[in-house]
Amino acid sequence: MDVIEHIKDDKKVIEEMHRVLKPGGLLLMTLPALPFIYSKHDSEQGHYKRYTKNDIKKLFKKSRFVEKKLTYFNIFLSSPIVLIRLLSRVGWPFTGLASFDSKVNYSIHNKKIINLLLTKIFSFESILINNFNLPFGISLLTLHEKI
Repeated sequence: MDVIEHIKDDKKVIEEMHRVLKPGGLLLMTLPALPFIYSKHDSEQGHYKRYTKNDIKKLFKKSRFVEKKLTYFNIFLSSPIVLIRLLSRVGWPFTGLASFDSKVNYSIHNKKIINLLLTKIFSFESILINNFNLPFGISLLTLHEKI
């Protein structure tokens, strides 16, 4: 879950995951999507990249995995996040918008209303994802099976 973007050689990671999985084993990954919103927020968290569906298809192309599911997610929060990331490139007064602030992340994580709201959003999204692939979102979800 949101790990592979922290590793420079993502192809090597896929090869290693294939090596350690048993035949029929499943690999479930989430990754940040939309390279056009790569920002200071990503680099400050140690991300090398954000992915597109085509990036994932290329990454797995020569592997011995079969794609079971590949979809965007986090569609409902995408618009404000994309807007914030793009505004941060404009300059003052928006410069700091895309900075990663761990204090903000940790101070809101225990707010019941925020957790309730996010639980509702992602629960609804999980129902959608179970029925079809989402066309857009700031994250990707992929499920592959080792053959």
